[in-house]
Amino acid sequence: MKQRAVELLIVIVGIVGLLALFAIFYGAPKFILGKLSFLLNF
Repeated sequence: MKQRAVELLIVIVGIVGLLALFAIFYGAPKFILGKLSFLLNF
């Protein structure tokens, strides 16, 4: 039972990690461009 819980935890952490990486790679450029355009407008 304990082994199963550990496996489930690893799977959850893996999924969250992938989502975080996707968010960083997808969101960072937009965020940086938004900051740059804000600075340029200012």
